[in-house]
Amino acid sequence: MRPPLPIGSHGEISAVKIANGKWRARAYYRDTTGKRRDITANATSKAAAVNKLREKIAAYQPVEETTATMRLKDFTQIWLKDYKKTVTFNTFRQTSLIIKNFIEPVGQIRLNEITVPWLEKQIAAAGEKRTRDGRTIGGPSSATRLRIMYKMILGEAVRLGALPVNPAEQTRAVKIEREAVKALSPEQMTELRKTVRDFYLSYPHWTRAKEWMPDFIDFLVGTGCRVGEAVSLKWDDLDLESGLCTIRSTAIIDSGASVYQPYTKTKNDRAITLPGWLIAVLRERERRSGGEGFVFTAKGGGMVKYSVLTHNFKNSLGGKFGKITPKIIRASVATMIERELGLEAAGLQLGHDDFKTTKKSYIERRGVSDAVGVLGGL
Repeated sequence: MRPPLPIGSHGEISAVKIANGKWRARAYYRDTTGKRRDITANATSKAAAVNKLREKIAAYQPVEETTATMRLKDFTQIWLKDYKKTVTFNTFRQTSLIIKNFIEPVGQIRLNEITVPWLEKQIAAAGEKRTRDGRTIGGPSSATRLRIMYKMILGEAVRLGALPVNPAEQTRAVKIEREAVKALSPEQMTELRKTVRDFYLSYPHWTRAKEWMPDFIDFLVGTGCRVGEAVSLKWDDLDLESGLCTIRSTAIIDSGASVYQPYTKTKNDRAITLPGWLIAVLRERERRSGGEGFVFTAKGGGMVKYSVLTHNFKNSLGGKFGKITPKIIRASVATMIERELGLEAAGLQLGHDDFKTTKKSYIERRGVSDAVGVLGGL
């Protein structure tokens, strides 16, 4: 017994010349109700009759079949509207950049034309760094994000019935060789603080950074918080009497400016006990500034820009510690705490829900195994 046509599909199209000189194209089509339809179309030529029949069949196609023939860029924009409601502003911004840089340029392809080899070619291309409009785009992290996005976008197409399977699920994971975490020693951290403060004390010209940069670096060293969390810190977040700081916000970058986000990266507040020397630094800062609004302020009382921060950080060090960014302070704090109090204490200080992240991305590996105390009695 011949198996039935799949729902939403048609059989072989045939065409014959009829008595009046025209051509008749015919095919059987099984609609969404399971009914088998005999569809015909007449025209003056064989090709015209076949094309006319295809148009008639398309009119019977279910909604999901129409979605399957949508162009990738159009379906992505529909998907993006719902996705925007579920993520933070910063995540949405990064997603939009991936779409602009890597999906829109190839977005003319239709959903039902996308294959695993095609996806792997696009992901591989995204992994290559290149310059576009004066900006560097691409790299392993971009390729990873693009693969994740294809899995989500095409997963939605599967959910809607437009695709039978998600081809992105079959693509190979992007291999990223992570650089070993580098951390400064306690002595280097002290030297770094002194280097930044001495640079601005002797700086011959007035600059806004002279007023906030040394204290800002002290705060990073004394807490290990994220740079964005320090940028968005308000005096209301500090209780200098009890020595507590509540991290409840962060700053995100939008078109070069810092934008206040009233929750942290993990969306969980956390309290940090401040060391005595940092409390003294903040008390003096409070006396100078009046203790209102943001703790570290740019011109006009707004938040400091990340680009301004990194520029001044680099200038103040003068290459003394090599090519480092403020993020090394967070890794150094985590490593110091892990050495003394263990991984869990380091993770709590940094605000990680999963301490595997702390270990993988913020703890410098020991160069020498010290197990003498354990093995010495054998």
